[in-house]
Amino acid sequence: CGTPEYLAPEIISNKGHNLAVDWWALGILIFELLNGLPPFAADDPMEIYQKILRGKVVYPMTFSKMSRDIISKLLVPNPAARLGMLKRGFREVREQPFFKAVNFGELEKRSVKAPVIPKIKSAMDTSNFEYYEDTDGQEWARFNDKNNDPFGHFSPWL
Repeated sequence: CGTPEYLAPEIISNKGHNLAVDWWALGILIFELLNGLPPFAADDPMEIYQKILRGKVVYPMTFSKMSRDIISKLLVPNPAARLGMLKRGFREVREQPFFKAVNFGELEKRSVKAPVIPKIKSAMDTSNFEYYEDTDGQEWARFNDKNNDPFGHFSPWL
């Protein structure tokens, strides 16, 4: 259930969980967005789980004090002591220095302009994504239906 790198310790330990797992996942997400990799990375899911349960986060030198501060508060192993689960809940998260430049009122009104708007040529345009070879060496069939209908070859009886 879920991406192994994002699972909170209480899920792995089968101790039951609540909203605190979402705050844990936010800490993992912030770390990964800043670093390109999650803090508990490994090839084997069981090794990932062991790293999460050990809870040792190594911060790259490039992380600001602000970044380290919020991540360390979100990646607290005890769910009850995790940022977002304390007395003031979400307010305490949004008041962190890390979010100083974020206007949450504008976000709630959905009036924040996107910093990047990708150029899309058609509904089938994948030019904004990197190309990856299939891991077993076979390529996926290319879509080239002249009607631009990816399901056009399916039977109408399905």
